[in-house]
Amino acid sequence: MSEVEGTKRSRKRSKAYYAYCQSRPAKMRKRAALSAGMRGVLITSNRPEKPCVAEAYRLFNEYADQLYGPEVVLSTCESSKPTNEEKGEKEEEKEGKEEEEATALVSDGSRGEAEEKGEEGETGEVTEEDIEALIARELEELKKGGAKERHRFSSVSSGARNVVFIQCKEPVDPVQLVNSIFTDVTKTKQRKARFCIRLVPVMAVCRASPHDMEKCARSLFAPIFHQDHKGFPQLKFAISCHVRNNSEVKRDDVIKLLASMVTADGDYPHVVNLHEPDLMVVVEIVKSLCCLSVLADFHCFKKYNLQAMMNEVCTSEDDPINNTNDHAKEVDKSEKKQSTGVELGQEGMELGNVKQSKDLEWEQDQESVVEQEEKFAEEKHELMGQK
Repeated sequence: MSEVEGTKRSRKRSKAYYAYCQSRPAKMRKRAALSAGMRGVLITSNRPEKPCVAEAYRLFNEYADQLYGPEVVLSTCESSKPTNEEKGEKEEEKEGKEEEEATALVSDGSRGEAEEKGEEGETGEVTEEDIEALIARELEELKKGGAKERHRFSSVSSGARNVVFIQCKEPVDPVQLVNSIFTDVTKTKQRKARFCIRLVPVMAVCRASPHDMEKCARSLFAPIFHQDHKGFPQLKFAISCHVRNNSEVKRDDVIKLLASMVTADGDYPHVVNLHEPDLMVVVEIVKSLCCLSVLADFHCFKKYNLQAMMNEVCTSEDDPINNTNDHAKEVDKSEKKQSTGVELGQEGMELGNVKQSKDLEWEQDQESVVEQEEKFAEEKHELMGQK
């Protein structure tokens, strides 16, 4: 090998890199993705995903504690492992047992020797029952050690940019949770979020194919639109559809399919009203998945746009952020008025001085004109007298 080739640095990664990747837990190496059968909240943001997810966790846990009580996390890997104190106690118990057995053997004498020989003979023979007991014990330890934390909220990858999906587990209802957030914002008139823009509750997730969407919509619409009793009212509905990262699914085809399913091809007298609907069917298609929900307060909550809702509501005297901003604006305006007033006063004084000087010049010019006229009249009179 030449010297030039020997001096070149290898592009192969070091062994420490592979050891670090292997030591990382599987949760860090691979993130869960959005899949059919989930429920949760679809969040849009124009900021990085990490602060948006952290803000969503904080906001959802705050209102979930009010609705469902504090979160109870199931057994984890860390909780199943014994602590240092427990390990020390177990070691002390083992040492105490060994000492007791040794004293018993010494006191028994020959009987203890026979028992030791018997124990050696027993330990030397391994039966099938011992193997089965060992396997069962190892399985129990693996189950205890492999238990995962089951939080009520978990972030999954949506596959689209600036779109976050927070999965909600039982007993959390995403519609009730998001409605409580918007209702509290209208009451307290305080800003609750900076990074999250839209919070769209998702009642069901399915594949974005006509067959799967029809099957999912049938089960979702049945208790809402298809109730067979005489007092069931005629509902006004509308359909909102957004398609992201999918060029095969057409928006108009989805709307026609769901509209026919709402009315059950004319069996139910529901009508379309785009301006004041009683219920809004919200469809969010992200890549190959379809998120469906039926919402009653869609227009009341500004299409579930949290930032638009806060901008409209949080303009009163109760909002400290707006109060400080308004106070600063008023101070700036007063300062500008004062500065402009001083400037106008100075300009007025200058204009007055200029006007006075011009008036004096005009008077002097008039006096000179009068004197010239008088001289001309005298000269004319003298010429007339000479004649």
